[in-house]
Amino acid sequence: MKLALLTSTHLRHRWFARELARQHELVLVVAEAKGNQKQMEGETAEDTALLRDHFDRLRQTEHAFFGDSGFPGDSELIEVERGGVNEPGIAQAIRAHGVEGMAVFGPGILKGDVLECCPGRIINAHQGLSPYRRGSGTNFWPFVEGRLELVGATLHWIDAGIDTGGIICHVRPKIESGDTMHEIGCKTVAASAQCMGKLFSLLDRGISLPGISQWEQGKLYQRKDFDAQAVQTARRNMAEGLVAAYLENRKSSGSAAGIRIIVLE
Repeated sequence: MKLALLTSTHLRHRWFARELARQHELVLVVAEAKGNQKQMEGETAEDTALLRDHFDRLRQTEHAFFGDSGFPGDSELIEVERGGVNEPGIAQAIRAHGVEGMAVFGPGILKGDVLECCPGRIINAHQGLSPYRRGSGTNFWPFVEGRLELVGATLHWIDAGIDTGGIICHVRPKIESGDTMHEIGCKTVAASAQCMGKLFSLLDRGISLPGISQWEQGKLYQRKDFDAQAVQTARRNMAEGLVAAYLENRKSSGSAAGIRIIVLE
């Protein structure tokens, strides 16, 4: 099956593209630039230093986890500015390549003609557990809330909403003692890439992947919600043993009460 990947430009996105290309014929990658500059500016100099340190640690962890990955050399690469994933030329390129399925990981919200390409075969790897958490940074906020049972990813069909399409399945990272916040995030990305490849393999074999309607609206986080105070709270929770408490609770209860997880049969 010929695939296109609509993604972004960070190391995790480049690694995701290489993983998908390893499993399928990835003929086209559209990479939308996304920076964190505004998110690194705080109200005070101390806030700004904290936010920049947060993203520095993220980059260092991704480099250690994913290596120095570039986009796959056998795929055509189209790089666009922020918001450019919906430009008319993108839909034209998708059709010109005879794309049979589209994977989505990390660009802005798809709109217009791009949504009309590959109807019924556009799958998003949302980093967060839908419907419980939607929007931006959804695997960051469980660290702020002290709820690691909400860390994971949702593979779902794309619709016109924000992470609202029918859920195919969830994936969750294997959280281990000593894991940092960013290491857990990298593990979730890796699980997402493996699952995405498997889903398109199933589609290629003619196996139906029904989407399960999301059973509640959940909480929507936006970029404007992220600030230095949130980072401070997440770090304090981690320093006070959030991972150890989560692992102990999982060991004693076996699952998180009230959290429904859709697994791929």
